[in-house]
Amino acid sequence: MVRADEFQIPVLRQAFSVSGQLKKTRLQNKTMEDFLNILIEEKLSSVTFVMDYLQVDFDGNGFTFYIWPVVTVENIEYKFGDSYYRDKLCSLIAQIVKSVSYVDNKEIVIHFDNENKLFLSLDPNNPDIIVEIATFKDANKNWYVFQ
Repeated sequence: MVRADEFQIPVLRQAFSVSGQLKKTRLQNKTMEDFLNILIEEKLSSVTFVMDYLQVDFDGNGFTFYIWPVVTVENIEYKFGDSYYRDKLCSLIAQIVKSVSYVDNKEIVIHFDNENKLFLSLDPNNPDIIVEIATFKDANKNWYVFQ
């Protein structure tokens, strides 16, 4: 009998090897910000909480966050563990992405209406990082891994 965790490990390794190819080919003539700009004018269509990570989908393009993002709604920041964190994160569902900013090894910020946003630290020295910070998959199944 094969355990679920034994079955999933090769699948994940395969996805990550594809991400390495993506970094070399798809991003060759683009910046990461250009790549992430495919999110602009897309709506946040789902938020999925999985035991120790988070998935957010933007009409087929999506992130899996292994570090919990900071959520800003109505100019108030909410961090994982704060009261209303999940409620405020879910309140972003159906909001349209206005812009995405990316600073290598520092941050990704997804901006919505009314100054609402998701902020993800890309600091490689974060003690919460086990293997990677996040993965991004576009609607064409191209992957990128943030480590």
